[in-house]
Amino acid sequence: MAALEWPHSTAAPQFPFMPLTQSQVVKATAREKTYRLLDSLGLHLEVAPAGGKWWRVKYQSERREKRLSLGVFPAIGVHVARPRCIELRAQVAAGVDPSALRKTAKQLRPPINEAFEAIAREWHENSLAAGPTPTPIASCGVWNVMYFPASGHCLSER
Repeated sequence: MAALEWPHSTAAPQFPFMPLTQSQVVKATAREKTYRLLDSLGLHLEVAPAGGKWWRVKYQSERREKRLSLGVFPAIGVHVARPRCIELRAQVAAGVDPSALRKTAKQLRPPINEAFEAIAREWHENSLAAGPTPTPIASCGVWNVMYFPASGHCLSER
C-alpha cells in the first residue's frame, strides 16, 4: 500500500509539521475539559478529564464529518495508531465507510450470551463424560437457574 501524502494538497503545510512522539503522548495529562493532541491525516489523541487517552481519526464520508476510535493508549501506541489511520484513510479513498464496515461486522458476531452458553454447554458435556463431580457448579440446576434463565434454555442431566 502506498503511503499517503499530506492531505488535500501537494503543497507544504502552512505551519511546521511535527507528528506526535511517544513521549508527548505519555506526558499528556488530564485537564478540566477534554482536549486533543493533533498528529496527522486526521489522527489525534483525545485526553479526557479522568485521564483516559483515546486515539481517534476524523474523516469525511458522504459529505459528513465522522470520527472513529482506533483504540486506547497505552494499549495502542503512536506507532500502531498511525498505520491504522492510514488503512482507514485508504478505505475512505476506496469509497468504503469504515464506521459502517464496523457496524456490519459487529452485527455478524453472535451475541455474547449465546457464545457463553455454547462454551458452557461444551464444558458441561465434557464434565459429564469425565464422570460424576462433587462440585455444585457442574450440576444442571445451577446452570439453569443462575446462567440461562433469560434464554429459557437448560442443560439436560444424564
